[in-house]
This record gives sequence, C-alpha cells and structure tokens, in this order.
Amino acid sequence: METPASRFRQALGEQLAESLRTPSPSHTPRRVRGRFRFPGKATAVIGMRRAGKTTFLHQIRAEVVARGGSLTQVPYLSFEDERLLDLAASDLGLVLDEYARLLPAEATGTPVLWCFDEIQLVAGWERFVRRLLDTGRTEVFVSGSSAALLSREIASSLRGRAWPVLIHPFSFEEACRHRGIPVPERPDILSRHERLRPERTFADWLRCWRLPRGAGSGCTVAPSIAAGLRRRRDIARCGGPASREQCHRPAMAGAAPARQRRRPVQRREVPRTTQGSRHR
Repeated sequence: METPASRFRQALGEQLAESLRTPSPSHTPRRVRGRFRFPGKATAVIGMRRAGKTTFLHQIRAEVVARGGSLTQVPYLSFEDERLLDLAASDLGLVLDEYARLLPAEATGTPVLWCFDEIQLVAGWERFVRRLLDTGRTEVFVSGSSAALLSREIASSLRGRAWPVLIHPFSFEEACRHRGIPVPERPDILSRHERLRPERTFADWLRCWRLPRGAGSGCTVAPSIAAGLRRRRDIARCGGPASREQCHRPAMAGAAPARQRRRPVQRREVPRTTQGSRHR
C-alpha cells in the first residue's frame, strides 16, 4: 500500500528530474530595478496573480545557465502539484534526499539555487528555508501570491533573512517586447502617421495587456483575472457566508436605504413646580 511519504517522494523526484534536464521555457524577460540577490537571504518573489512570478523564477534559472552554470544548479519545484496535497514541513527534507539521489556528486559541495514556487501552501516552510540558508552554499528563491508571502509576514517568519521582490504587471515597453512591436526611441519627433501604431498599441495595453497572460490574447484573459481579483476583494471585505450574501444581494424595489437619517429626539418638557408644592 502506498504511503503519503512514498507519494511525496515520487512527486518531488519526478519534478526535480524534469527541472534538472529541461531548459527553462521561453519568456519575455522582466525588468526588476535594484538588486535582488543577497548572500544569506532568501528572495521572496511576490505580486498579484498572473503578474509573472513563475516566469521570473525561470528567468533567474536561465540567467545562471547563460553565465556558464548548469541546470543541475538551479532546481525548480512547484508545490501546486496535487500529489503534494497535505505535504507538511517535516516532509520537505525529502527534497534534499531526492536531489542527493539524482545528483550525488553535486549534493556534496556544489552551490545550488533553489526555486520554490507557491511554497506558502506548505505550513511551516520557513524553517526549511532557514535550514537551507544555514548551509552557506545555497540560494533560495520563493514565490507566491498568497497573503502569507506579504513582505511584513516574510520579515517576521524568516527573522530578517528574506528580501522581497515585487513583480508588477507588464509595463508598456515589456508588453511591446512580448508582442514583437518596436518601441520608438524618440516618440516626440514622430509624424502623425508614425504615431498611429504606437498610440493604438498603448490604448490596447491599457485595456488588455498589462498581465502577461493577457498580452496578445485580446481582451478575454486580463479582464477575467481582474474580475476574480475584485470578487476575492469583495469576499474579504464582506466577511463570512451570511454577510457575503447580504453584500452581493441586489436592493429590492421600494426597500429602505441601508443608511437612514436619524430622526431628532424630541425632549419632553417637565412642568416646573413651585417651592411650596415641592414640600407638600
């Protein structure tokens, strides 16, 4: 009978083997300002959903390989695998066991850059990351869109050993590169005819292309993602199921408004009594 540990080991081993032999997928390079790699610190890639956090992890892996590194030095794991459901922090040691089994030579002294995608799905993952950083030969990149990966939460959970990097949606220049549209270097000297395509492209970018999955796909993907974000925001604002139903329930015709003006309180005048009647 298959045990949860054996299922976790098999899933982690298959993911590691795939990432160690398969080059990173092609992508549009993202431009992140400032430094984002520090010795002894984990880099936490955060941002809204579909902004390109996973793609940025693959970009880091590709840059290491382009500088002469090997795929064996940049393993990648995604914890959204359904086989890793109910994975606990105590089971994360299987990651190192499977890496040592696949690459016994590299596991002894070769520097490794780990990329963990959606690791916030594993409760208590921070201790595992701190253990990796304590070895001194390891860099760690984590990514996720959950509130558990907000910068203030990372600072407290990793005790100052994390550096957050915020991935924004596509800039106009990135969206143009994604679609192969040249960006004019001097838009101020373009003629009216030459300005038509950049202006039309800019208008489309404002509507549809800010998210990488929405770029080049018309106006179907990005608005649906934005609608989902608004729905989750409304649920978080309205609270539990009963209050959510009341929050999204349409107002009935003739119903009283939610806020009514308070009526002024009328004070009753008490008749004054004379001093003699008071002592009777």
